[in-house]
Amino acid sequence: LTQGGRTLRLQGRIDRIDVGHAGSQTIFNVVDYKSSAAPISQDKAADGRAIQLELYALAAQKLLLADHNAMPLQGGYWYVKQDGFNVWREFATTAEGAVAEAEDWSLRSQELLQHVFAIVDHIRSGYFPVASLDERCTSHCAFKTTCRINQVRSLEKTWTPPELQN
Repeated sequence: LTQGGRTLRLQGRIDRIDVGHAGSQTIFNVVDYKSSAAPISQDKAADGRAIQLELYALAAQKLLLADHNAMPLQGGYWYVKQDGFNVWREFATTAEGAVAEAEDWSLRSQELLQHVFAIVDHIRSGYFPVASLDERCTSHCAFKTTCRINQVRSLEKTWTPPELQN
């Protein structure tokens, strides 16, 4: 990712990319397989907790499919134990063979870059407190016996995100 002369290298693995054409435009869908039954909430996208598919779409567009001038169409989750593919995000629309970027995608991709760089800046400055927005996280997490969330909660420590401070 690049922003303001800064470069950030992330690593991940896209489960599946479906490539096609709408007219002369190369389009693609990003698919992430999920074995859990619980769907990913759109609320988590709004506050930056669920950015995986959006980052995958950016990576596929800018790196993997850049030579094809490809445009992301949809991102979604394939729930293996449930009803298969569910569209989670529309990046573009198609009508009569023409592709148009979704109205909010350009703005959202810029917000996404700002969010990721802010997270990295916090980590690099040593600011990554033990906190969870999920009040029930220790009831279903495989790491509940080693996680420090319960310890921090028992001390009644709270964390306010930097953007809400002052």
